[in-house]
Amino acid sequence: GILIMLLGIPLLQADEIDYLNEFSMKMAFEHRVLISDGIDANELEQWEFSEALLIDRTDCIDITYHGFDDGLPNDTLIPSDRSRVEDIRVEEMDMITISDVGHVRSMTAIFDISVRKREEALLGLLLTSFVIVLLGLGMVSFTKDVRNLVIVPIEHMIQLVREISENPLGKDFSLKVDDKKHKDDDMETTLLIRTISKIAGLMRVGFGEAGADIIGKNLNITGTDTMNLLGNGRKIHSIFGFCDVRQFTDTTECLQEEVMLFVNRIAHILHSIVVQCDGAANKNIGDAFLLTWKVNTDQLGGSCKDHNYSGDKALYS
Repeated sequence: GILIMLLGIPLLQADEIDYLNEFSMKMAFEHRVLISDGIDANELEQWEFSEALLIDRTDCIDITYHGFDDGLPNDTLIPSDRSRVEDIRVEEMDMITISDVGHVRSMTAIFDISVRKREEALLGLLLTSFVIVLLGLGMVSFTKDVRNLVIVPIEHMIQLVREISENPLGKDFSLKVDDKKHKDDDMETTLLIRTISKIAGLMRVGFGEAGADIIGKNLNITGTDTMNLLGNGRKIHSIFGFCDVRQFTDTTECLQEEVMLFVNRIAHILHSIVVQCDGAANKNIGDAFLLTWKVNTDQLGGSCKDHNYSGDKALYS
């Protein structure tokens, strides 16, 4: 954008340098001075030629001589098709005065520059429109980059934290494969989103069903930067299940260091089945797993069939 501006602005600026008017005046004035001093009698024809050239090649509308007593007219006749001084504005006139060394004799000419002023006005409008369009495109491009690199990631982080505070266990907040491909740009905002997603995943594993409400309440509390993990308790209705690996001690002696792979495989199978049955693996200690099925309080006043359905899912798992 800056390069286009540097290339376009000089092309839309009017050329204010005009040497022809002043050069033609100097020629006519020098010949008139020579005639007045009587140095060369043949200067009259050259003066008339230079004055005619000044009128013909320029937009001169008035010529006046001062301080000359050579008998020649001090006011030059201008063609009738030219504009008159009284008919144009001051801004559309260019007055040039040249004089001799002692400022005794001088020559004043007025030029009609209305055409150049209109050209300057048109180029000024084009230049202003060009700059406005260029700045508008630059602002749109800058706004697009700011939105994609700053605003959208921040909104994503806010939405992610809001979803975690509403239900820490209700959604898998880890980045998917497609999201990782689109967010592999090493930006600070991307790193923050990844960090929040990893923290959410760690909370799912570390706190479980029992700690979900505690995390949600602490995230919803505003005006404090501390986390209260010892709040007031709340009575819940839940179905508890207990799972134990048989002969785990003998299995440990046989598998030795590979016992961790064995336990992790069992944990993966158990967690998957329990989650499919609307339950949650609360904790495990070695070979023992504690499983819970939280009963909805809205169903407590319903029929026994609803409660049996929750129990059936626990037994089925």
